This record gives sequence, C-alpha cells and structure tokens, in this order.
Amino acid sequence: MDSKYVDYYYGVTQHEARSWCAAYEGDSTVNVELGMRIDWQPAPRHAVFIDLGAARMGSTIKNGLLVDEDIQYGVGVDYFYRF
Repeated sequence: MDSKYVDYYYGVTQHEARSWCAAYEGDSTVNVELGMRIDWQPAPRHAVFIDLGAARMGSTIKNGLLVDEDIQYGVGVDYFYRF
C-alpha cells in the first residue's frame, strides 16, 4: 500500500488530533493476506461460495493509533445463479 492510501485511511492529521489521539502520518507498507474459497454446486446453474481470509497489517498501519489488532479476519457467503 502506498503512503497516500495508508495516510488517508490510517493517519491522523494535526486538525483531527486530540489529547488522547496524537497526529500520525502513515508511510507505505505491505499487508500479507491469505484466503481460501470453497464452492459447491447443489444443482446445475446454481453455486454457493464460502470465502475465508485473514490479513496481517503492515508495520506502519499497526503502529498507528487507529488500529487495535494487527490481523483482520473475514468470512463471506455468496450465491450465484447462471442464466
């Protein structure tokens, strides 16, 4: 992730800073992501997908004040019908 993205989403500007939340300027970083998709076709033209994933935040994100945990987990369930 480039520094503009990290600074926009995880940084704290001087204007936003408070006594309990100091200003923080994010720098570029690398997140590591791992995922798995399971698909099942219960009938022709129908499919169900289950997505499981985890992302470990880069050092400049996890060192910021807005992120408590350095790993994010995600689960998604999708249904697909082919016309």
